[in-house]
Parts: sequence; C-alpha cells; structure tokens
Amino acid sequence: MTDTDYDFPPMWGRMSPEQKSRWYTQERVKRQVSRQREAGMWDQWSTSRCEDRIPFANAIQLADRNDYQIK
Repeated sequence: MTDTDYDFPPMWGRMSPEQKSRWYTQERVKRQVSRQREAGMWDQWSTSRCEDRIPFANAIQLADRNDYQIK
C-alpha cells in the first residue's frame, strides 16, 4: 500500500479485518485530536483562559438577555 499517508504496522498482512478496522479507528481518532490541538481547541481549558472566566450565574444572565434568542 503506497498511495496512503498511513504508516501501517509491520504485522498488517496478518491482521484480521476486525483488527484492521480497530487500528484505522484509533488512527483516525489520534489524527482528529491532533488537528483539534493544532487549531487551538484545547487552549480553552488552559489555566490562563480559565482565570479570565465569569461566574456561571452572570453567564446565564447574559444569555437570557440575548436579543437574538428565539422567542
């Protein structure tokens, strides 16, 4: 298999279809998490971002005053 960007494990030819499916699923999950991290998705949980938060009750009040909410 040369037309792919996957690095298959050495025992690929001896793996069952179920094992191959599980391997592909795990590889896709790893790649998705990597893309999300690169895009900054996980920065929302950083200490510096959490320090700038507002209390939950204030957030609810702001959401309730949203002029664009469906009435």
